[in-house]
Amino acid sequence: MLDLSTIGVALRWWLVGSSRTGEFIVYTGISFVDMLVNAVKAFNAVCVLLYEGSTLWLKDIYDYFCVVQETIRTASDYSVHMLSLLVAAAARVVWAPFSLIAAVLTSIRELLLLLGSSCLFLLSLPPLFLFYLADSVLHAFKVLRSFTLHVGERLTEHAGDIETLEVLTGLVVGCGLMIIAVNGIRLLVYWYFMFKTRMYRRFLTWAGTTWRRVKRGMTIARRRQGQDNYKLQETELCIVCFGKARSVCLLPCRHLCLCTNCTQLLSHPLRCPLCRQLADDLIHVYL
Repeated sequence: MLDLSTIGVALRWWLVGSSRTGEFIVYTGISFVDMLVNAVKAFNAVCVLLYEGSTLWLKDIYDYFCVVQETIRTASDYSVHMLSLLVAAAARVVWAPFSLIAAVLTSIRELLLLLGSSCLFLLSLPPLFLFYLADSVLHAFKVLRSFTLHVGERLTEHAGDIETLEVLTGLVVGCGLMIIAVNGIRLLVYWYFMFKTRMYRRFLTWAGTTWRRVKRGMTIARRRQGQDNYKLQETELCIVCFGKARSVCLLPCRHLCLCTNCTQLLSHPLRCPLCRQLADDLIHVYL
């Protein structure tokens, strides 16, 4: 019979082998499950990759076809547009001489119509003028005849009426008095303005010829005392040439500022160089 130690050892080895076998089986199952899970994940990833790749590929193919279609459409539109432009240009070039000829013919037609209308108007103008002139003269005679008959009838009706004669007489007398009054007023106004203008001119002439030269601020009495080459002051020289003494007084401003030569050289009408007033008369002042 086996002893207890051998049985214990055998039992321990059996337990150890059983546990290792169980672990192997468990780990093998777990590994198999993990492998299956990884295989499923890999298959899923491959399917997703295939789906996305096919989708992108199909999208690229669709975009390519769209680009090709758009290119073909653009090329066809551009070719049609260019062809239409070429046809239009060719038609315009071909049609230009015909349109020019048509325009020339239309202008010639309008010119002929205008000349014909002008000639017809000129030919019909004298008869129309004579016709309207005769009609106007006849109408004037008719109006004059009607007016004369009307006046004659009214005079015949009221010839024996004393009030009518008095009214006519008063009307004639009143019109005559009004005409006389208007002419008298016009004559008085005319004589008034004539008197005013002549008196103003005569007053200016009288003032220019009878001025006493009492207030001459610019006139200085100098005595030469035997000196031939004396020098004039700046205020005593002509303000135009500054070479000769002032010897001309301008009216009505009474400025003594010019010499005789400068007065003759200045343009007419003469204006005073100081105040720019129009000079009506000159007075020579001898210093």
